[in-house]
Amino acid sequence: MKIRVIDIRGFSRGDFERFYADMSSERREKADGFKKEDDRKRCILADYLAREMISVETGVSPETVEFSEDDGGKPYTVNTNIFFNVSHSGNLVACAVSEKPVGIDIEQISSKPLKAISRFATDTEKSFVSDDPVKATILWTLKEACLKATGTGVKGGLKSISFDIAEGNVVCSDSLLKCEYTYEYEGYILAVCTIEK
Repeated sequence: MKIRVIDIRGFSRGDFERFYADMSSERREKADGFKKEDDRKRCILADYLAREMISVETGVSPETVEFSEDDGGKPYTVNTNIFFNVSHSGNLVACAVSEKPVGIDIEQISSKPLKAISRFATDTEKSFVSDDPVKATILWTLKEACLKATGTGVKGGLKSISFDIAEGNVVCSDSLLKCEYTYEYEGYILAVCTIEK
């Protein structure tokens, strides 16, 4: 598995124009639908980053990587056998590529997950979190990454899976889901989960 994180502030207007030109018409339409410029930039960079990473892993040129979505809205490549997933928050865009189904989530540390804790955490998870926004963000990203790996996303219900988190060991209630990576990065939490075959 490979993981990469990039900052939208590290790219010029010309870079964004070039990356936009390489997008499919469907992806361009999605990017054009964003009202805020930073949302548009994150969408364009997510597409660029996925293409670049898939190209490195498969040898397919970045501009020929074709994307589609399954019935649940999970993106996949039409012309490669690699799995990928993207996420973005604040100024960062993250991508994971893997030989197994993968989900990634990156979130800026904030009090938002802490305020919503009763809607997505079990009693055991609430004990782990206590009143710590960092731990709440860790739990949120773990759940979202796992649900993205399965293809259900948050509509699958954040309470549909639970975690036992103790001394750096993370165990998911679904034995097929494996937390590959949880990392604090410059005010963000990044989590990556895969589905064991």
